[in-house]
Amino acid sequence: MEKSLRIRKEMLIVAGLCFADNCFGFGTLLTNIYRIALIVTGLHSTPTTAWKCVLLPHIFLNNIGAQMTAVMNMVLSVDRYIAIAYPLHYRKLGLKYAAKLLGAVFFFFLISSVAMYVSSYLYDSIYGGYTRMCLGATLPRWTALRCADRNNAFYAV
Repeated sequence: MEKSLRIRKEMLIVAGLCFADNCFGFGTLLTNIYRIALIVTGLHSTPTTAWKCVLLPHIFLNNIGAQMTAVMNMVLSVDRYIAIAYPLHYRKLGLKYAAKLLGAVFFFFLISSVAMYVSSYLYDSIYGGYTRMCLGATLPRWTALRCADRNNAFYAV
């Protein structure tokens, strides 16, 4: 393997995308194991609250991993655009550029995860209505944000 690939800024950004994909994949794997265990033990129809579902680690990994994958794909695309559109400027950028870019992205996810948990804790119903399978209960307040005008064609769902 070429050792110079380890110090290239492009590879550092691709490694960030790999990390995001692994978070999402691991969360999906844990979700499947959890749901199979519930079905085998017969606890899949036990009532629970949305907040108890949100506290499960695989729910966090699924929600953050899906967002991370999408945003890291966008960051990688913007990085590739800058490399093609402004090649002389891009060559001057070093590893600090990639490290700052990844740091900003992961700081965004830290803030995003705190906002998801706070909004779910403050605004979700404390009553049941969900089963332990947690179908549709994963951060419902965060994913159900809508525009104030219901006649508007845009919905942020």
